Amino acid sequence: MPSTKADKARKQERRDRQQSKDAAEVRGPKAGTKAGTKRAKTGKGATSAMDAKGAAGAEGAEESKQVEVPVRERPGERFGDLSGEPFGGTVRRKEAQPAFRRPLFLPRGSLRRRGWTDSGIVRFLGEPDAHAPNPVVPSAARMRLYDEERVAAVEATETWREWRTASEHRREAARIRAEERAQERAERIARTGVYAELASHVANR
Repeated sequence: MPSTKADKARKQERRDRQQSKDAAEVRGPKAGTKAGTKRAKTGKGATSAMDAKGAAGAEGAEESKQVEVPVRERPGERFGDLSGEPFGGTVRRKEAQPAFRRPLFLPRGSLRRRGWTDSGIVRFLGEPDAHAPNPVVPSAARMRLYDEERVAAVEATETWREWRTASEHRREAARIRAEERAQERAERIARTGVYAELASHVANR
């Protein structure tokens, strides 16, 4: 009998150890033995190290993306601090300059159509701004040309306006006198005949 009780106790002890082992395997290494706990801690540490390494790699990649490539400065920019603008400011002054405009020159015929006379041209404009060959008669004297901007500036003055008004009155009076003389001549020819008029012209030469 004693041997039977001892056998039963050993069997019960083996059964309990087996159940404890099975329960530990079911719960996992964290809730099991010390070795399982150590393995769990080691695995967690390795996972944390891998996560930290991955985060560091991601930050490094992000920093490499944000690194700006240095721009090579031009020779003029090295001296920009000395003058306040790049290389003496030639670039800015060039951009500030207006576009080149080719000047427009007016001949005397165009000036007469604008109300000018020969005496007015000499008085207000003086010497011409340019000369050009005569397109109709190349052997004739060169045409005198005047800058249109200078002509417009003179025409904007009050002195020139007063002169033009007086000149128009003088020309109108001269036109009226010429018409009166032509009318008197026509009446005289009608009274005396064409031969008498021709004889007077010959005598007055």
